[in-house]
Amino acid sequence: MVSWLRSFRHLICLAIMLLSSTLLEAAYNLNYAQVGTSLSFPSDNGNSWAVTGDSMLSGHSSPQIEKAEFIHLSFPLSGWREDYNGTGWKSSPWLGAYKTHQDPWVYHSSMGWVYLQQNAIDSIWLWQEELGWVWTHSTLFPYFYQKNPIGWLSLDPQSQGPALVYDFSNSFWFELGRPWKTLQIKTTGGGTVSAPVKFRKGDDLSITALPDPGYIFSGWSGDHTGHKNPLVLEKVNLNLDLNASFTLVSEVITQGADSTYFDHLESEDLQKKAKLELALYGSTDLISTGQSKTYEFSPKGNKELKLNVALGKADPSTLIGVFEANSANLSHPLLSWKTGDTHRIQVEGLTRGFIDVDVTGEEIAQGVLSTVLLMTYPDLRVEKRWIAQDNLENIWLIESTMDDESLQLAPTMILPKTVQSEWQSWLLGFAIPQDRTVIFSYPSSVRTSSQGLVSDSAILYLQRENQPGQNEAYAPGLGLVKISIP
Repeated sequence: MVSWLRSFRHLICLAIMLLSSTLLEAAYNLNYAQVGTSLSFPSDNGNSWAVTGDSMLSGHSSPQIEKAEFIHLSFPLSGWREDYNGTGWKSSPWLGAYKTHQDPWVYHSSMGWVYLQQNAIDSIWLWQEELGWVWTHSTLFPYFYQKNPIGWLSLDPQSQGPALVYDFSNSFWFELGRPWKTLQIKTTGGGTVSAPVKFRKGDDLSITALPDPGYIFSGWSGDHTGHKNPLVLEKVNLNLDLNASFTLVSEVITQGADSTYFDHLESEDLQKKAKLELALYGSTDLISTGQSKTYEFSPKGNKELKLNVALGKADPSTLIGVFEANSANLSHPLLSWKTGDTHRIQVEGLTRGFIDVDVTGEEIAQGVLSTVLLMTYPDLRVEKRWIAQDNLENIWLIESTMDDESLQLAPTMILPKTVQSEWQSWLLGFAIPQDRTVIFSYPSSVRTSSQGLVSDSAILYLQRENQPGQNEAYAPGLGLVKISIP
């Protein structure tokens, strides 16, 4: 009797399964996660069902059911492989809206691209390029526990493009997933412009006009006007359209004393000097004429470096930096690395992740005893830098290579002893060297994945010959902590 009842029950269950399969006829396959999922689909009585287990049994076909709008999940990739209403988007009651791409990558409406890893039935680890690895739970979201640096974060789930995240350890809001913006530049006359073609919202920009020989840079028009060169812009939030105008030197000379192309020079004496030199020689160091000068070494064993037009100081007697016997001893408060030190630097741009830095020792470069840094990027490219400090406590980048190919041959100062916003390694309006530095802002707060929020940092722009410029952040007691490459 018991055996017959069991057989009867099996027959009833089989009939129900067949009937269910017929009634719920559709082409939407259920995608199982590692542990399981709980689903709710639209119905009058709100019925829902759940499945647990590592996977479907081998040989079993996937259940068929009508598409569900909401996924009550243990894991966002569990649930319906097909999208809701043909939009490609899914909705989680706690995680919000997201779109699956290629497991385990999803595009979240607020956080952008994230990589998901299931931790338990209702908790997940996720990786996001600006957060690193963070953990959350269905009962905790939008709060995250961050692994590096350790601490708690909170996402504003209503924010997007960029999303806003609160750092509880540092009482600091920061932006996540900043969108790309574009820079459109036109030129009039003979010259080119050095600038990134795109940048992230909120980035600092240095845009430099480079006249051809026989021309001078005569000004910006469009979204910004004036003669300032380079044009230094902090925290740019909009797309930019600019025009750089270049004028023939002969035309400027013809205009004589009435020319307005010298108005950006700081004094009447400098304006007169520039006009006279231009008339006599066809070029002048006081304006950008395409006749850029580089630094000159003295004959004294290449230890004295005449800065010429490099330091932005008016008195020639102050333009001498002497590299003494201890020039490899870096004691600058923003860069005091020594042989044997190892560091990790966050890098942003087309290549994202961490740069591993080894301070390997001391070598002579360009006749100057320098500290050598080996910087290994996430793509395994190796940059080598020779850094030295002069007797005035200024930090210089003497030379640099990437995979043994030259990045920079002419020394340029990157950190003056007295750091101030908009300092640059040559006089504003002077002929622009190819290797140059501009400090965007100081002091600034910089948030890095390895150090958290770092205050009193200097953000500078470094341009090297025939290379795209990059932003670098230097923090007190930590040195170089972040590099952003457009």
